[in-house]
Amino acid sequence: MDVIDTTRWNRLKNLRYDHTRMWSENKFSVKEDAEFPSRRRSCVLYGYQDGDSFWMYGGEGNSYLNDTYRLDVQEQYWNSDRPDGDPPPACFGFSGTFDSRKGLFYVFGGFDGTSYHGDVLYVLFLSTISPRWTRMKLSGDVSVATRRCSHAASLLDGSLYVFGGVNEAGYLWQPFKIDVETGRVTALEDSSELPRRGHAAVSIDKHIYIVGGEYNGKYLFDLMQMDQAGRVARLYFGRRFARRGHSLVAFGKQLYIFGGFNGKYLNDVVVCDTETGYVEVQYPVTDDGFAPRGRSYHGAMVVSGKMYIFGGADGGLMNDLYSYQLGTAHSIEHEELKSLSSLVSELEKMVDNESMSDVKLVCDDDSTISAHGFVLAARSLYFRSVLSNGIEKDGVTNLKVGGVSRELLLEFLQYLYTGRLPHLEDVCIEMIPLADRHGSTYLKEHCKEVAVVSISQESVGKRLEQARRLKLEFLRESCMDYVVENFENISVDEWIASRLPSDALSKALLEVSKRPEGDRMLHTMKLWKN
Repeated sequence: MDVIDTTRWNRLKNLRYDHTRMWSENKFSVKEDAEFPSRRRSCVLYGYQDGDSFWMYGGEGNSYLNDTYRLDVQEQYWNSDRPDGDPPPACFGFSGTFDSRKGLFYVFGGFDGTSYHGDVLYVLFLSTISPRWTRMKLSGDVSVATRRCSHAASLLDGSLYVFGGVNEAGYLWQPFKIDVETGRVTALEDSSELPRRGHAAVSIDKHIYIVGGEYNGKYLFDLMQMDQAGRVARLYFGRRFARRGHSLVAFGKQLYIFGGFNGKYLNDVVVCDTETGYVEVQYPVTDDGFAPRGRSYHGAMVVSGKMYIFGGADGGLMNDLYSYQLGTAHSIEHEELKSLSSLVSELEKMVDNESMSDVKLVCDDDSTISAHGFVLAARSLYFRSVLSNGIEKDGVTNLKVGGVSRELLLEFLQYLYTGRLPHLEDVCIEMIPLADRHGSTYLKEHCKEVAVVSISQESVGKRLEQARRLKLEFLRESCMDYVVENFENISVDEWIASRLPSDALSKALLEVSKRPEGDRMLHTMKLWKN
């Protein structure tokens, strides 16, 4: 966006109605107050989108919490709520999902510091005069590892779908659904490519949309769609989605992503239109004083066209309250986006299409790709300068493109014709020199960010090799920084550490030796080296 609409954010008064029946403003005390939610992360906001209040449940503060508070949206004050019945155990990383049609709030899973939960579904009845907690013992498919935390959950067609998270076995995908009437569990199709934690999910119509997450230190940057059978399709890959601990809410057909963590705490708002596929950063990462501080594991929900944000963590814990005005700036914008989406789809059909083609790109293996000179010249400075030097035969210019595989060149043409950015990590890394040669600055910067985000404990050795082969100094430096910052984990993994280049290990050893805990980590490496 060229102009940031700073009026979208509003920091609320965030008051409490205290025992003296007077209004008092939150002083951001860490002390847990019976009438005001304390600083915390991993809480859940829930309620009716057209209501005049909403609720906040649980999280992690000075301890694991299972308390409930109600916020009056108009007056902007909190009151403690104490439903009847036994609440869920105080946990971190549970999921909270609200069914606005039935007035039911479902709490599932979590970690209490000792054990992972997931044998029971807790249900809070809000539609009754006296809200009450009940518990539903799960039954059915016993092959599913239901116990987990830091998963995501969403309601679809009368079932609670649960996927991802972690437990004693490590990272999971292992999706399943719970019939919320009977508690019966049905396993869904698993995938070894999808394990993650800290992702977010929300339902629109007949699909669940899933964004981001983290796997072994790697921040995932996909937007996925799950159907009622649990089948998952990746709709979009982009650096805008690389994060964990973010919030995801739906407003109409649009998804709104706020905050999270991907090496730094974020406070941007990313919007995705599920009908057109259009994605934009509606409010960038900023310290302009209007937006909340960057944070992760906050609570979020939509009430009366506004997204409310409460609490979270940025190294410390918070209990501030903000609202963000949702919606696009102009009513015509959605129709324009649908028209642009249709245009992109038509242009995509012209990639390697002989119809009206006047250029043949000759690959290293002597295969050819049909192209259109006006597109190449308009989108690439390099092609613009060399097209006139091609050898024309029967009205077609033959242009040799050396040093690039056919597959990579087709990916590059996809970008030139449609503006769609590549998403596969290895493709993005290989694309950087090509984008640089053609003056495609936006593509190059996108691919560089994907490359850096993709560095993880498992991939750092491969990324260093790619940096050497492709002469990508920025990637080499990012990998070296990662090795130093994560040396304690890497040093105890012989398989990973033994595959790092010697210069990376040497730099890491030098930097680590300066730390107070350096001797212990260096001793660990000597044990497996010997």
